[in-house]
Amino acid sequence: MYVSKIANPNTSFLKGFVYAHVGDSVAIDFFAGTGHQYVETRNNIAKLVQPNSFALNKKVQISASTSYFPDSRSCNVVGIIEGSDPKLKEEAIILGAHLDAVGSPGTLFPGALDNASGSVDILAAARALAASPVKPARTIIFIFFGGEECGLYGSKTFVESHLWPKEKVVCMINLDMVGNGTGLSMANGKTFPTILTHFSDVNEKYIHRNFTATEARVNYGRPRTDGAIFEKAGYKVIHLYTSGTVKTVYYHHPLDTTDALTPEIMEDAAKLLYLGVLGLANEKSDSANYSEPAQTYRISASGSNIWFGSDSFSLLSKRMSGDFILQTRVRFIGQGHELHRKTGLMIRSSAASNSPVVACTIHGDGLTSL
Repeated sequence: MYVSKIANPNTSFLKGFVYAHVGDSVAIDFFAGTGHQYVETRNNIAKLVQPNSFALNKKVQISASTSYFPDSRSCNVVGIIEGSDPKLKEEAIILGAHLDAVGSPGTLFPGALDNASGSVDILAAARALAASPVKPARTIIFIFFGGEECGLYGSKTFVESHLWPKEKVVCMINLDMVGNGTGLSMANGKTFPTILTHFSDVNEKYIHRNFTATEARVNYGRPRTDGAIFEKAGYKVIHLYTSGTVKTVYYHHPLDTTDALTPEIMEDAAKLLYLGVLGLANEKSDSANYSEPAQTYRISASGSNIWFGSDSFSLLSKRMSGDFILQTRVRFIGQGHELHRKTGLMIRSSAASNSPVVACTIHGDGLTSL
């Protein structure tokens, strides 16, 4: 029994399993005379993340008229803008939103916020990217998932199809209910700061909305949105949401109509996607970007090694003479999977490959070498 919602997502058909919705008043009746309180028990489960089960010693009779349609079909709609760079086009950025809503379980649930809003935001960004004179170097994949509300079938099908090699996917950006609010938020963004910075910079320069981000956290419950399927499969996933709700949220409700939307935030969400994704798609493999407010460089590079007289990553350098003291504060951004990634300082008498050199570097596994 699911408490308090008229309709709930991801109700996959399980033969022999009885599924029903009840209100809070019914749940409270279940607890009457047991020595337990419904709200307290529910809060303890949420707080401790563990079962709090006990015998009700009651009999309950619920009747409902339902139908199961085993031959029903849905589909994913996929669009692709191929990258313009001969090499970087092998990498892809995925934008996804579910196209379906709850449907008509006795009455029509229009699904404007959940999730026509996310679909429209992506459509607007896709239109802008297709018309842009600045072409993305990397490939951009737009996916409108079917079957989300009845079990996340569309995202599961896409992940299992291996349409694009997972190791070549820069990230997946999921939009679900992005149409009611005054601010923008990117869940998981702080876990992937090199991706997040493209969107936070766009907001700071052009959009000027309240912009927040959070760290990724483990989901102990069942997945409730398509992005969770990609996360479970090992993709880098960022969820774009709106914050600062303006209107009543009619979640899975017949009143989830266009009247429940704030079009201005949808427009800005589409702008954020367009400009942020374009910047991410065109980020060079090797780059050193300076932030004036923070007075720091963000360096991204790839190469063979820093070893003896060789430095494949010499992105920042300065000619100096005389007596001097040098120091550098560096840290790796994100968890990373390469134990031998390294950063640090190299002092050379010249740029020649056979120049005398002193190198001080820290490796991804913590090893420091001098």
